[in-house]
Amino acid sequence: MKKKYVYILMFLSLFIGLVGCTAEEEREVMDLRIEFVNNRNLVRSRFIEDANLASPNGLLFDGAYIYIADTEKNQVVVYDKYGEFVRFLGNGDIEFNLPIAISINDYGEIFVAERSTGIVRVIADDIQIDEIFIDEIRDGMTYVTDIEIDLQGNIYISVLSFNSSNQRIFVINEQRELITIGENNVGILGRDETGGIFFAQTYEVFEESIGSGNSFFSRIVDNEFVEKNVLPYRYAPASIFSRNGLIYTFSHGMTQLDVFDIEGNYIETIFEEVASSSNTGLFYIIPFLDSFLVTDRESGVVYIIRDAE
Repeated sequence: MKKKYVYILMFLSLFIGLVGCTAEEEREVMDLRIEFVNNRNLVRSRFIEDANLASPNGLLFDGAYIYIADTEKNQVVVYDKYGEFVRFLGNGDIEFNLPIAISINDYGEIFVAERSTGIVRVIADDIQIDEIFIDEIRDGMTYVTDIEIDLQGNIYISVLSFNSSNQRIFVINEQRELITIGENNVGILGRDETGGIFFAQTYEVFEESIGSGNSFFSRIVDNEFVEKNVLPYRYAPASIFSRNGLIYTFSHGMTQLDVFDIEGNYIETIFEEVASSSNTGLFYIIPFLDSFLVTDRESGVVYIIRDAE
C-alpha cells in the first residue's frame, strides 16, 4: 500500500473530502494545482435555505423546477426557479430511503437513486411508475454516488464501493439488463448537451483502500472510456457537465469550478475558494439559467454561483 496517499474516512454522507495532509503532501497538491484565472468574478451566495432541507445532495433543474434529493430527510424537494418551495416530489407519498442522486430522461420521467438499497425509483407526473433493483448495490459496502440517463434510455449509476468487484459503473439498458463498465473506478457522472455521458474519477483505488489521489474525466462511448483527460493530483471531482459546448468540472478537493474545451483541454478556472470549514460541504453543482447551483450537504443550503453585481 502506498503510504503517501491520504485515505478517505467513510461516513454516512458517503464522502468527507481530504483529511490530514502533511506539509510535504500539501506542497505537492499546490504544485499540481490548475492555474487560477478568474475572468468572470463569480461569487457564491445563499439561494435556497429553509426547514425542508437538511442534507441536500443530488440536484436537477428541468428548465422550470429545481429538484433536490435530501438524503437525511428521505425526500426530494421541488422549488421554482426563484428558489421558492413548491412541493415534495410524489406529493410526499413516495417513501424514499436515503435518496442521493437524481436525473431525468427525454420524456420528463425523473429517476431517483437511493444510496444503499439498490433501488432506482422512476416518477412521472408525481406518481412512481417503476422501481428498478440492482442487487449488487445491496451488499452493505456499496453506495450510489450519481445517476444519469442517455438518449437511448440507458441508466448509468456510479458508486463508492469497498467491494472490489463493484468498483465500476453499472448500466441498466432498455431491456433492464445489467452491464458494467470499467474496473477500480469510483466517481461521478454527467451528461452533455447531446445526451452523451461523462464519467469523472473521484477517488483512486489502492490494494486495500480508497483515497484521494489520481483522477481523470472521460466520455463513455459503447460502454468504454474514451478521450481520457488527466486531472491534477487530489483534484477529487464532484460534478461534471457541459454547457455551450464546453465541459465543466467542480473539484471537491480544491473547491474550484474549471472549464475545458470539448477535447478536454483546460481553458480557465471561473470560480475558486480557499478550502475552509465553511465550504467543506460543497459538492454537487449544476448549470442553472445563466448561473450555477451547488449543494452544501453539511449546512443544508443550496447556493447560487453567479456574476458579482
